[in-house]
Order: sequence, then structure tokens, then C-alpha cells
Amino acid sequence: MALFTLNCRNLNRYYKYTLYASFFLFINNICFGLNYNNILKEINIKNIFTSDEEPKGFRQFYIRQIFCYLATIIFSFLFYKIENYKKREAFINSKNENEEHNKEKQNSQIELIYQQSVSIYYSNTFFLKLLLIIILWVLLDLVIEKFRNILIHLDFWMLELIFLSIFSKTILNINIYSHQIVAMILTVFPLLLKIATIILSFFDKNYLEIPYVENVWLLPVGIIIYSFLILLKAYLKTKIKWYMDIKYISSHKLLFLYGIIGTLLYLNICTISTFNECKKEDNSSKNIVDYFCEIQEKKNDTKNGNTTKYYLANYKIYFTSFTDTDALNEILAVSLGAVSFFFYKYFRLMIIKNLSPIHLMLIIPPFFLIKKIILITYASFSEDKDKIKFYSLEIFRVKFILDSTDDFFCIILNLIYLEILELNFCNLNYNLKKAIIDRGLLDSYGDDEYNLFIEDDQKQVENINEDINNNTGNELTYQK
Repeated sequence: MALFTLNCRNLNRYYKYTLYASFFLFINNICFGLNYNNILKEINIKNIFTSDEEPKGFRQFYIRQIFCYLATIIFSFLFYKIENYKKREAFINSKNENEEHNKEKQNSQIELIYQQSVSIYYSNTFFLKLLLIIILWVLLDLVIEKFRNILIHLDFWMLELIFLSIFSKTILNINIYSHQIVAMILTVFPLLLKIATIILSFFDKNYLEIPYVENVWLLPVGIIIYSFLILLKAYLKTKIKWYMDIKYISSHKLLFLYGIIGTLLYLNICTISTFNECKKEDNSSKNIVDYFCEIQEKKNDTKNGNTTKYYLANYKIYFTSFTDTDALNEILAVSLGAVSFFFYKYFRLMIIKNLSPIHLMLIIPPFFLIKKIILITYASFSEDKDKIKFYSLEIFRVKFILDSTDDFFCIILNLIYLEILELNFCNLNYNLKKAIIDRGLLDSYGDDEYNLFIEDDQKQVENINEDINNNTGNELTYQK
């Protein structure tokens, strides 16, 4: 027997949601800027059609998020209405069938009494807890996004597999088996690759300004903070699974609340920021303001000369800084970005509901790896050769390769954990789902009946394959 087996039988129909979520994540990133730590040439809506750089007005992340969350409110409400309509139609059809069935039994002397199901009651405390979970969800999305953009390479996101396993065991009562424990232990290898990437950053400070290189104290603080954020994120995903499975909260209701809270949060942030500029110190070195307050407003003052004001977000600058072409590009970017934002969140919830929170790990590492490949390829064919750091600096090449290997290793670990890649040694395949099913059949039927069962199953598979081949041949003959 081979030491490793790729078992595609575990890929049921719900795995398609991972592909859908990955697709819309790519669309969203291309709309708002697909980049690698702001190093390689970025891919966005504007430079796809023109070679011009995106103006500062396009960088209003917080205002764009308002549109994303508004789209989430609209689409989740529509989906909720469609869901209720289908349930109502199903109820009417079921009711009509029951009435016809009762008419057939009018002469029966036995009267059956049915007990109506009691609707689920949600207390104010329950709703408040759910609201706090949604608020935490919105805040974590914001904080983690900003953290990755500022303290690059400190995102030890591979720890999420361990945290998700722990919370799945404690909250959802899901067993952890030996092959899954091995996958969690092997997480130490991508962690070591990530640490090597961080160490190389200290030899790379003349090329790229990294906050923890200039301020070493940010290194342990950043790692601790991000690990805590990932811990909260794992708890949040598991808790959402609990609300959907145990409390029957639909994904559309969750997304509707998520959209409302997100919209209110970003509206308040943008409104406050519009009327309050960031206080920037007059020095050449970068400070914390430069990483957050990137929106600039330059004014010509006769007394003080040229002055520049910095904002976290500013409605006035956003709605007045575009040319006609820029405005069209922004409308296209926001429209596609908002729609893809909703569907990405929606299919993530579908994965949590129909599979598990751990299956979300099938999205991120492949996305990171494919993103790097796309950006390197795009930079290679671009005219801006001075921006292609991959070919000009040895340290960056090594960091890039380490980071990509890290992603690839995490993909393998996730496949092992989810039993898509089987380990057929040291008895690590004993508690695989198919092995447990086979032992159950063996206990139920015995050796002889079990072998007959397997033979019948194989014959059914062969007959199905023959039918498929015959149908395919007929279709091809018909097409000719």
C-alpha cells in the first residue's frame, strides 16, 4: 500500500462552496487591489484597463466597506425572502397533500392526534449574545485586515487549524483523531518558515519599511496580538456553526445582522474621520499615522504655503477627487467588489453550515499561493521593470520562496486533517471516516456478507461507469 493516498471520495457536493468562496475572494481582491505586502505591482480595476496608477481617492478603504456592507444587507434580505417563499410553498403543498390524505380516511374510526411543533423562543439575552458575536465578527475582519497590511509576516494564521480543532472539540463535541493530531503537530514546519521570513526582514530594511524592524518591541507584541486575534476568530467561526446547527439561525439572518452592524460601524468611522484630521508629526521617519491615515488633502495657503492634511477617511475627498474615467472605474470596482464581498461571506457560511469551520482552511492557503504566482507573472510582463523586486533583490526572492513554501505546506496539512490526503502508515489511517464505516459494515454483516457487499458495491460502480461511457459515446456520435 502507498504511504500517501489522495482520496477524492471524501469530496462531497458541498466542497463546491470552497471553490465558489475562493472565486469571489479573488474578484473582491482584484476590484480593490490584489497585492503582495504592497511590494509587487498591484492588480486592480484601474490598471487592468490603463497603465496609470490608482489615485489616492481610490484608496478609501473605509468608505468602500460601507458599500460592501450595504450590499450584504440588500442581498441577504432578498435571499431571506426567497427562502421564506420556498418554505411557504412547500408548506402549502404539504398541507394540500395532508388534506387529500385525510379525505381518504374519513371512514376510519381511529382519530389521530398530532401535536404541533412549538416555535423556538429566543430570549433577549440570547439575542444580545448573538449581537455581540456579530459585532465581534465585524471588528475582527477590520482589525485582522489592517494588521496584515501593517505588520507583515507576523500573521501566524496557520495556528488557526489548532484553535479550530480545540473549539470544535469543546463546543461542537467533535472527536480529534491521530492523523489530525499529526497534522496539528506538523504545523511547526510552516511556523519555522514564517519565523525565517521574519528574520530575513531585518536584513531587508533598506528595501522595505517594516514597523517591527525599526521598533523591535513590536515583534513579540505583534505576534501575541495576532495569535489572540486568530484565537478569537476560531472561536467565532465555531460559535457561528453552533448557532446555525443548534439554534437554527439561518445564514441569511446572520448576514443581515452582519451587514447592518458593519454599515453602522464604517459610517461612524468615516463621518468622524471626515471632520477630524490626523495629527502628524513633522519628521522624515514613518509613524503610526502614516500606516492608517493615508488619505491626503493638499492645499495652497498664501500664509503657510503648501499644506497637507491627513485623514483616515474623508467623504469630501472621495466624492470630489475623480475624473470622469476615474469615477467610472470606481463605480465598477465598488459594484463588483460589493457583490463579490457578499457572496464570499455567504459561501463561507455555507461551508460552516454544511461542512465545518475547519473546512474554511481550504480557502486561505491556496488563495495566498495562487495570488503570489499571479502577481509574479503579472509583474514579469509589465513595463515597470523597476518595480519587480523579485528579480532585483536576493533577500526578497528568498522571502518570497519561503512564504510560498509555507502556503504549500499548509495546504498539505489541511488535506491530511480533512482526510483528503490519507497517511497509510503507523496506523494513522485507522480512524479515517472510510475505515470506521468499513469496520461498522464488517461488524454488522460478518466477513462473508461484507465481501459480498463490497463486490456488489464494486459492480454497481462498474455498471454506472459503463452507462456513463455508453451515454457519452452516444452523445458524441449524435454530435458528429
